[in-house]
Amino acid sequence: MKQILLTVLCCYFSTLLLAQTKTTTAPAVPNIIVKGIVIDSANNKPVGYVTVALQDAATKAPVKSTLAKDDGSFELKAPEGKTYRLVAVFIGYATKTISVKLTNNTFNAGRILLLASGKQLKEVTVTAVRPVMKQEVDRLSYDVQADPESKSIT
Repeated sequence: MKQILLTVLCCYFSTLLLAQTKTTTAPAVPNIIVKGIVIDSANNKPVGYVTVALQDAATKAPVKSTLAKDDGSFELKAPEGKTYRLVAVFIGYATKTISVKLTNNTFNAGRILLLASGKQLKEVTVTAVRPVMKQEVDRLSYDVQADPESKSIT
C-alpha cells in the first residue's frame, strides 16, 4: 500500500513539473562596453578601488557603477541607445568626468588621470567638559574646579 501511494505521489509531482510553462525571454538589447585604467597624475601609478560610474548624459542619473580593480582597470556594460558620461570618484582626488563617444559599441577611455584634490582639513579643536559629580564604587565625589559657579563665587 505504501509503495502504491509513493508511486502515485511521484507521478503527480513529475506531472506538475512538466506542466510548468516556459517563459519567453525578451530580445537581447545590445550592450556597450566602457573600459579604461585609472591613474594617479602625480606619480603615474594605477589607483585601485576607484568608484567608476556611468551616468545618463541628459538626466545625470546613474546607470551602472563599479570599483576599479587593484591595478586600476575597470569595465562596465550598459544598454545601447543613450548618451553617457563616465565619472571617476576617489577620496583625496578631484572628480573626473568624461563624455562617452562610442565606436562599434565600445568606448576605451584609456588612461584616466586623477588629480590630487587641493582641499585640506582646517584646524581641529577638541574640547571636553569635566563632570561636576563623579560616582565611584564606594563614594560620590564633587569636583570644585569643574563647577562653573566656583570661578565667580568664593
